Amino acid sequence: MLALDLHEDSLCPCGCGQPIDLAHDPDSDWNIDERVCYARRALDSDRSERQPGTFLVAVPDEEYLEWKARQD
Repeated sequence: MLALDLHEDSLCPCGCGQPIDLAHDPDSDWNIDERVCYARRALDSDRSERQPGTFLVAVPDEEYLEWKARQD
């Protein structure tokens, strides 16, 4: 866990996830870019009731994986 602690300590404390030396540099220029995590969206959209102790895992659709493999 030492490596993870060192990494987390090097990040800006506001939660933006950027390295502190870049995030706090007054000469840096930042843009906002929106990304969608479709795995999180799928997990958030699930409204089914689960048994206590169970959890959800996002798994890509098999047809998508086969299509993606053909594209590569």
